[in-house]
Amino acid sequence: MRYKSRDSDAVSALPTRGQDLFVTGYGLSSLTMGDRRKEGNGMTLQKIGVLGLFFWLLTAACAGTLEKTEPAVPPETALKERVTAYWEAKMKGDLEKTYLLQTPDFRKRIRIVEYIKADAGGFLIKEARIESITIDGSSARVDLVIRTHLLRIRTPKKGITRHLADYWKFVDGLWYHTTPPRPKKRAKPLHTG
Repeated sequence: MRYKSRDSDAVSALPTRGQDLFVTGYGLSSLTMGDRRKEGNGMTLQKIGVLGLFFWLLTAACAGTLEKTEPAVPPETALKERVTAYWEAKMKGDLEKTYLLQTPDFRKRIRIVEYIKADAGGFLIKEARIESITIDGSSARVDLVIRTHLLRIRTPKKGITRHLADYWKFVDGLWYHTTPPRPKKRAKPLHTG
């Protein structure tokens, strides 16, 4: 392989043993040890490689440090973003997106085709507004106010407004929509008699 130097019209072969490929401000050229002392304003590829490795290691070290010291997004903010994305997709009828916002366990049990079939509709969601968020470890309850229009039944122009409790679970660093928690079983009363 041959390189053409910008500072001369001559084409030089790759350096032979005892020569280094030398990078000058003008391009590549092949110089011997004696020539390198005369030139003085360039760097060998070996030096460039060492400097490149140094800067790469420095960048990697800084990136690791920054990840540890940068403040993470507060859980409530992250949850609010996911809830908003979920309900905006629900309002648009984007069931594929709402499916992807379901917990990974849910998606393992229920295929997307089944999920879409189960969402028979019957109403349009016109508005969803977050009233409050309560986070308890890796679980959260989001209280919403939603405004809907029923499709087959006459409804007021403003729609029907209702309050809704929405449940979320924190899995692998992200919040996912989940089903409501099951009520705790009550202890059976003791029969005396």
